[in-house]
Amino acid sequence: MDSAIREYQAIAGYLLEKHFGLTLNDTNQHDDAVVQELVEINVPVFEAINQLVEKYHLDRIDQNHWSPRSPLLTASNFMVAVLETVPEKVQLVRLDETDDRPMPH
Repeated sequence: MDSAIREYQAIAGYLLEKHFGLTLNDTNQHDDAVVQELVEINVPVFEAINQLVEKYHLDRIDQNHWSPRSPLLTASNFMVAVLETVPEKVQLVRLDETDDRPMPH
């Protein structure tokens, strides 16, 4: 199987479970053909899930009732999922104190 599809599904599975209490199999994103199409048209994982949130009026399980927020996922939710599921895809950089250029870490 294509590694891009596997990574997309791993990230989607993490986001669905953590924020909505769903599994990948609860959505169409378990289907490799659906995910391949999303990858080909460059739909970020969190935006694909947000389409499901809007279509099915999903509620997040990770928010409390005292501070209601949007049920939509953000790019920061996506980045946490990437760090948790495929950390080898993240390149860390540090800024040298004497220079503002990013340095590979």
